[in-house]
Amino acid sequence: MESVYAALSKRLSFQDNIQSQMKDFDFTTSANYGTASPLTDGFTPLRFTNLSGGRANGLILLKINTVGGAYTVITNPVYMDWIELEGTVFINYITGLAPSTKYKLKVLLV
Repeated sequence: MESVYAALSKRLSFQDNIQSQMKDFDFTTSANYGTASPLTDGFTPLRFTNLSGGRANGLILLKINTVGGAYTVITNPVYMDWIELEGTVFINYITGLAPSTKYKLKVLLV
């Protein structure tokens, strides 16, 4: 138990304990976002290289918020459709956002 306490008292980060990677994105939804099928509403997929040292098991949305203007609460359910192909993670679509809006996104790859 003392070894666990000693490790935790040194303020180890999530990445120190679990093979993972955090990634930030800034993006803007299209004017057509949410008005048509996810395949045709102009959402531009986000991508990043998996540097975690292993295959992706999950992608967790840690935070998403609007950028600029007054703070707006996202009241719709937010879900990310994602896939990893040959070491690159693609976020193909994110539900629950507003059209023509700038966002800041933080995800955790585990």
